[in-house]
Amino acid sequence: MKQSVRALLLIGVGFSLSACGTGYVGEASDLPAGSAENAIDNLSDDATLAASQLSSDEVRQRWADVIAAWRKRGGGKGGGGTTGGTTGGASTSGTSTGGEVDGSSGGTVDGTSGGTSGGTVGGTSGGTVGGTSGGTTGGTSTPPAAGAGTTYACPDAKPTGAIHYVCDCGTGASSQCVPGNDGNTGTSAASPWRSYEKARAYFSGMPAGETVAFCRGGSFGIGSNTRWMNTQCRAGNRCIVRDYVPSWASAATSAPVITLGSTDRFFSIENGGAPVHEEGYVFANLSLRGNGSGTGFFFYNDTDDVQICNSTFDKLGTGVHLEGSNPGTGDTRQQRIVVRGNRFTNNSGFGVLGGCDDCVVEDNYFENNGSRAIFDHNLYLTNGGNQGIPFKNMRVSRNELYRSTIIDGKCQAVSFVVHGLYDNLLIEDNYIHEDVGKVTGGCWGLAVDAGDYDREGFRNLTIRGNRVESVGGVFIGVNACQNCVIENNVAINMQNAESFGIVAPDRSRTDPDLPMSSVTVRNNSIYFGAGSGTGIVMGTEGTNHLVTSNAIHFAGTGSFDCFDLNLNKSAYTMVDNNLCYSSRTTVSWMRGVGSLATWRASSGFDQHSAVKDPGYLSLVAPYNLSSSSIASPMVDQGHATLSAPAAFGGVSRGAQPDVGAYQR
Repeated sequence: MKQSVRALLLIGVGFSLSACGTGYVGEASDLPAGSAENAIDNLSDDATLAASQLSSDEVRQRWADVIAAWRKRGGGKGGGGTTGGTTGGASTSGTSTGGEVDGSSGGTVDGTSGGTSGGTVGGTSGGTVGGTSGGTTGGTSTPPAAGAGTTYACPDAKPTGAIHYVCDCGTGASSQCVPGNDGNTGTSAASPWRSYEKARAYFSGMPAGETVAFCRGGSFGIGSNTRWMNTQCRAGNRCIVRDYVPSWASAATSAPVITLGSTDRFFSIENGGAPVHEEGYVFANLSLRGNGSGTGFFFYNDTDDVQICNSTFDKLGTGVHLEGSNPGTGDTRQQRIVVRGNRFTNNSGFGVLGGCDDCVVEDNYFENNGSRAIFDHNLYLTNGGNQGIPFKNMRVSRNELYRSTIIDGKCQAVSFVVHGLYDNLLIEDNYIHEDVGKVTGGCWGLAVDAGDYDREGFRNLTIRGNRVESVGGVFIGVNACQNCVIENNVAINMQNAESFGIVAPDRSRTDPDLPMSSVTVRNNSIYFGAGSGTGIVMGTEGTNHLVTSNAIHFAGTGSFDCFDLNLNKSAYTMVDNNLCYSSRTTVSWMRGVGSLATWRASSGFDQHSAVKDPGYLSLVAPYNLSSSSIASPMVDQGHATLSAPAAFGGVSRGAQPDVGAYQR
């Protein structure tokens, strides 16, 4: 029996749509004059610098300057088609200088994302997503995605020890490839080892600070042993696995390809039995290619301080799997694992799966990950293997997620899901989008909610600054959430279907999941250009909820409720300074109540709210929901003390905050 999304939200069902068992490369013309262009110029220069010359923090800060300038403008104005394709494919990554890996060099840029093979992944695919398709569906309206052509300095600190070179010429290698020999010394690029196994075996005992380097243009098969473990490596003196440029290649030659063999993993960062602590690894500039199965990196049993950067994961089962640990003494949890600037495409299960303490997933590109409707996702955070203890202080930032679980040409599962137990999880500045007409009702955008574990919940969750476009059903949904803030997000719906902007709770929970309480929904900007549904849903359970300074514009063809707040008024600390507008008569301010005037009289809330057109700057692609002028009803009309202190992009709101995500 077919049921509406609303029915699935409001009644208890045996499963949930979220239950689970290119990027645009902007041009200087897109940004305000002055500092923005300087930021672009600086970033272009940074792409050619080695890690010894510029730290990754500096690169990220300069990239943040570009994004901040873009956001201050409210979004780019074009160029995603040509620039996203050309720059991502050839100009930015393909010709950037990287250099050979040595004691003073940071290595090459990611050729797979933009060099020769990058013409396939970062150029052709990036050109399609960030150019042709992205240019149409949102590639021109989003910040540049690092995983779609931008490279980051990695490792953060330059290597301090010897480098050992490896080169093999298996399936997919460059026609110029010259293989090494495992009988060689491996201590120079002119005398490399040959096999993945030789490199792996040496890594297991090599001193901290040394590097194993695979040749660009090479291709390496995996044997039966995939465990990469070395207890000598240290967070302050890391062991490094990455690329180098052999004499017969160039920086534009494709990144070293690792192909799956008889095992189901590429790199196993774990041990069996009781946890054995290991730390201080870097894996950079690799291309992992599968046949629809296998895990790229598997972490288990107490691994800390790892970076995975500037690599591609294509046609695997799962790209990166962050698991828990067996019982042990002391601190046995995974901590401070950073997944940065990678591309996860066409994987049959997930791009990234799992979670850990103080870990970061940032600046990655996800597309077409998942093959099972409902159960697979582009990005899936869980902590099912963490012995019932919440993961703490994890951050997911500046990622682009597109075409989740494509089956029969349509998105059939939530793109970004979080289940389990998390404290202080921050989800910010991500771009989640789908193509119009290519979604089902299960193709939600972001869902942080209880799945099928024994006990789940989310304390001090923050969801801010994300842009979610034309997904199916729920754009942003949470449940089992305590002291959670949803602010400065932008939701744009052009699907001709019933949809919901922000929903809390997005599904029924079961004991012993945390009961929802103290959820704040403020300064979000929502535009429905098609379909029907509800802007903001906040109810069912809990107290101390707050709904302030949100802007909603409905221009669809069906029925619509601006808000659905179905609890007793004592459950809300404040509901005010909101805007909602539609020219249609089938729109109500409050579901089950009716007009703003009737709601005011019955609840006492929304005394400073208004039925006025928010005055969004542009309601055509690429859609800009900042204020069109100083006369916009959003300007200076936010709640003076209960608005978000900073706006989309980090701009301070000051004493006179605006309604909606942006601050004029």
